[in-house]
Amino acid sequence: MKKVKELRYKRTMFVGLGGAGAKTLAILKKEIKEANDGKIPNQIKFLLIDTNATDLANYKDFDCCEKVCIAVREPWARYKHDEHIPTHATHEFIPKQNTHSLLALERGAGQIRSNGHFAVIENQYSNKLMRVFRETADLIEDIDVDGKTLERDPKLEVRLVFSIAGGTGSGTFLPIAMLIRAAIRHCELTAYIYSATHYEKIVENSAKASVMQNAYASLVELDYMMHYGRNALKYEPIRFTYGPEQNQHIDQASRPFEEVYYIDKRTNLPVSESTEFVYNELKRIQENTANVMHLAATNIISAHTGTVDNVRQKIMEGQFDVGDKFAWLSGVGLAEIFLDQKNVDQVELVGAVCDILAARTKEATLSGEQIAYDEIATNFIRKYRWNESGDEFDQDEVLRNFFTKESLKNACQKIIGTKNNQETPDIYKKKILTNRSKVDYTLDDLLIEMSRPEKEKIINNELNRFTSDLLTNLVKSLIDKDLYNEGIAVRSVDNKGLSLYVIKEILIAIRTALNVSHKQLEREKEAYELKEKEVVELIENSLNNNAPTPPQRSFLGIKFGRNNNTTQTSIGQNAPATIQDYQVDALQYYFFQKRIEAACELYKKCISKVEELETTIYNWLELLKEMSIEGNKLLSVIKQREKNTSAKKEENRVEVNMIDVNDGYRLLYDCIKDELYEVYKNDNNATPIFLFKKLCRLIQSELGTLQIYLSKGIAEIDENKSCKRTECQTKVERLIDLSTPTMQVDYHGYGDQVHVDHFWYVMADCGEDSTNNCTNDEEKKEIRDKSVGGLLKHILEQNALDQKVNLVHVPGWNNKAVLYRVDSAVPAYFVDGVCIGEAGGHTLEGCYEELKKTKRTYTPFSHETLRKKLENGITVLKPHDSTSEEMALEIWVNFQILSAHNPNRYIRFESVKGTKGVYSILTEQLGEKHTGELSERSKVLILGDTRKDAYDTFSRYCQTLLSEYPQYNEEVDAIQNAENYEEKFIMTGEEYMELVIGEKWNQLRFAQEDPEFLQLQKEMDFIDKRRKAYFEEGKNQQNLRDMVNAHREAFLADSKE
Repeated sequence: MKKVKELRYKRTMFVGLGGAGAKTLAILKKEIKEANDGKIPNQIKFLLIDTNATDLANYKDFDCCEKVCIAVREPWARYKHDEHIPTHATHEFIPKQNTHSLLALERGAGQIRSNGHFAVIENQYSNKLMRVFRETADLIEDIDVDGKTLERDPKLEVRLVFSIAGGTGSGTFLPIAMLIRAAIRHCELTAYIYSATHYEKIVENSAKASVMQNAYASLVELDYMMHYGRNALKYEPIRFTYGPEQNQHIDQASRPFEEVYYIDKRTNLPVSESTEFVYNELKRIQENTANVMHLAATNIISAHTGTVDNVRQKIMEGQFDVGDKFAWLSGVGLAEIFLDQKNVDQVELVGAVCDILAARTKEATLSGEQIAYDEIATNFIRKYRWNESGDEFDQDEVLRNFFTKESLKNACQKIIGTKNNQETPDIYKKKILTNRSKVDYTLDDLLIEMSRPEKEKIINNELNRFTSDLLTNLVKSLIDKDLYNEGIAVRSVDNKGLSLYVIKEILIAIRTALNVSHKQLEREKEAYELKEKEVVELIENSLNNNAPTPPQRSFLGIKFGRNNNTTQTSIGQNAPATIQDYQVDALQYYFFQKRIEAACELYKKCISKVEELETTIYNWLELLKEMSIEGNKLLSVIKQREKNTSAKKEENRVEVNMIDVNDGYRLLYDCIKDELYEVYKNDNNATPIFLFKKLCRLIQSELGTLQIYLSKGIAEIDENKSCKRTECQTKVERLIDLSTPTMQVDYHGYGDQVHVDHFWYVMADCGEDSTNNCTNDEEKKEIRDKSVGGLLKHILEQNALDQKVNLVHVPGWNNKAVLYRVDSAVPAYFVDGVCIGEAGGHTLEGCYEELKKTKRTYTPFSHETLRKKLENGITVLKPHDSTSEEMALEIWVNFQILSAHNPNRYIRFESVKGTKGVYSILTEQLGEKHTGELSERSKVLILGDTRKDAYDTFSRYCQTLLSEYPQYNEEVDAIQNAENYEEKFIMTGEEYMELVIGEKWNQLRFAQEDPEFLQLQKEMDFIDKRRKAYFEEGKNQQNLRDMVNAHREAFLADSKE
């Protein structure tokens, strides 16, 4: 909840019951502090209530006034003391079979729910608990709070969190809720219930059954009390006593809670076997619950109060009910999508930058293999035409930049005047002398003659080309992309880039290769000098008319010299030897030397450039090493600080990045050069640690925003033509999965009868602050659609099967969004893992039924009245069958009549007094064995010990029972068995009572409001009504038969006539 502008809190009391509740509130309090600069808003209060004093003492972040210990000293003595009070009202609702477990209360509740109930009674005996609730509520309501931080609400909100698996939380939540209702007149109660599944792997094996049975009994008791006001005859208000006096008794006057959220281990996903979405760590689900409770107390969720109230109204109106069962359990879940523009001092960012620097400064080996530097250098020299090494790939690529051999010959022939028998121009005759030292015709003169640029310009152009090839095409490509030749890659460790050591070694290899070509050119120049000298001697001898046959020699593999009155020139053509031919050859050799001199000058400058770059890379390397040392020091400090503060990782978070600092982010050439080294060189204050933090900030600035990420994600989705999900879609799907409400629904074959509404909320910056200056609704809509909330809503509605997504504007949440989801609502029967289904499986109800088959020494029920009503019921959470009330009543009285004729076939009744006794029926599906005799194999369902209870149970399972008594339909068929039907089933109400109750039925005495009296009255009324309808229908049928006979006789008479 950090970085929320104008965050406001409602007047809220958070109550944690037992260990699970206390741990959740500890997390919640820390979160609220972090969201409010280390302070708790005055309108927020916490209460931890537990039977274990030691556990409470360990919560150091809570003041003494926030911790309420309800441990009981000498609990057995306290129980026995009040036992002598005539009414014994104080503990009258503590199940007597559990009193032997009271001794455990000195060390906690001992997983006995009634112990938790007992602890509440004893601590409220002197009005302690109610006084705590009233005083806390008064503090919240009377405190003067700045309107900027207070979210106005007419009612104080009380939010309880507890587990139903142990003894304290599951045993105290009902009596505590009753006390809070009595203490705070205008309040709304919300419960967050941890299911027993969270404790399957935590508690010892011997306690697992108790945990499951406690959870089942808790849900059954709460289900009964949540039906308050639904059917006054069926669901009586429950009384809680907190002392012997009348004013210490509280009668139920409302439902315990307005809302109840069930927090299971498994989320409501289509594939329940998926381990991906199971909360295997209790702490993780407690953190998630704390987030939900935090949101619920702020103006963020109250921005949609209308929607929330509408859902609550639907629940209260019974729109989610199934049959006669009230839907009161909801599921809730949330998850966050987050683009982390990381804090410069955050361990993840600092650690990533340290890794980036380490990649650039480690020794020049990669993946355990030595890099072939010579191969890279040779590839560079050949690719970019710098090879003059004399090897087989030498094509005079550098020399040809000045002129080619062919162009030189043509130029020299023109100069000497031999081409096309031209006379040698005077200007050249003066320059062409036999004495080489007197030749003053320069390389530039030749290049001008060839219409070529001057030597210096060629050198500078080629030097610039070399610099570009070296920097852009090699060094920069190697640093930025690990490439050295059009896609040929040198792999870097972790894809974070090559070490600068590697770059430096490659430069050394290139310098070495350039030196090889330079030396080869010098050798070639010496050979050309020798050749020129020999040809000049021939020219001198010819001019002196003393021309011996020139010796046949070779220069660079080309033969030259006189042989049989011909000369083989340097370009390999045979022609008659003339003085001009010798002069052309000599001039060519002279200019070959000048060309090599120019090329050597170019090579020296190139080598100098490489050396300069080597020095630069070395300086970069030293700077990055110093930065790395300082960065690792900073990282150690941050890690120690976070260790001391027990920093935690958010579990229900989907983190996205425009770049990933942990996977492939690299330090680029321009960043090293311009943002680090140049600053270091020119700014005296730019120390290595200063530059390290600067680099952290530079990387931080490149992380982008969530708005950009989502916008680009939508574009990628729209452009994606393949079936493969885009990265953005995958992230959003993960967000949907993690936000799935933590309550699975088991439809138990009811199908569409179970209605679950799915409410989705995206909480993010929705652009509302930018719409103030808009002139029309279209502008506002465009801004909202392009906001973080609008973009995420767009993707969600594309991925979430037509779910409607509500937007909740949270100012300041530009780089995060919370997906908050609520599933409302279902009866407890349809919560997965609670009741036995057709597929069987390990359920709370199944564990409880196993307990009933044993010789029980205790009961998991916490309240005696609720125990009597619910303990022996079969699937008490299940809705009534779809049989209508009138049909159920008809089947009930028919079963009563048939039982009176054959007591062993239908309903059995063992009377104790009047209509009270044991009502039972044989049923394989619903019953269980009630005897240890092997010969007795039938299963019996106990319907109840009063006629009213028996009828309620019978009507609930009417359809199931009918399926086991196929002969019933034959016996009550009024058409096929008309005489038998009338004889058996048509009677007066009095006759019915005499048949099923006995001759003394009219001696029974009831109060008019007695459920037994009302039940018998209902049966008699039905019998009388059916008798009347039967005879009226029979009279009508007789009249119809008389009319038909009259017509027939008239017709026959007319026929005779």
